[in-house]
Amino acid sequence: MDPCWAMMLTTADLADIEFDGAYVSEGPLFWIAHDGAKPARREPNGLTSWTIHASAKWSADHLECCPSLIQDEMLDALQRTLRTPLPPVHCKVHRWRYAVPAVSLDNQCLWDPVAGLGACGDWCLSSSIEGAFLSGMSMAGALLRHMTVDRPACQPHSRMPVAKLQQANATTPP
Repeated sequence: MDPCWAMMLTTADLADIEFDGAYVSEGPLFWIAHDGAKPARREPNGLTSWTIHASAKWSADHLECCPSLIQDEMLDALQRTLRTPLPPVHCKVHRWRYAVPAVSLDNQCLWDPVAGLGACGDWCLSSSIEGAFLSGMSMAGALLRHMTVDRPACQPHSRMPVAKLQQANATTPP
């Protein structure tokens, strides 16, 4: 797993940005996402909230650095990338030591039908929330197939012996 420094930023200066998410191909940043654009998110008037991820290489190179230094460097890189000054209303960084799979599996999920165990996540298919979702859906499908289509046919139940009872008749002696 590769590390990732993440920054949460609230500012009044990015309301006019024309994207909700962007990959960054140069410098220390890798991903910029507008959190307020997600469903059911409300932002106070004039403020926008963003999540910024540093690249895996930059994060690894700066893994043990002081969070305040990381915050300054990531904020500076974001300002250079967007070409605008960003005085933060709120800003916090977090070191995510085991964040992104270095190499995803070729499988959508792992399933052992004999043990009845499975594993899924973004590390199976792709290192994104979409990859995690699709991996979970694949696991659900594997489990449903195991419990329905792939299960052995029902074994016929042995017939229980039927007792023969003779009805007692008051006029007929036993």
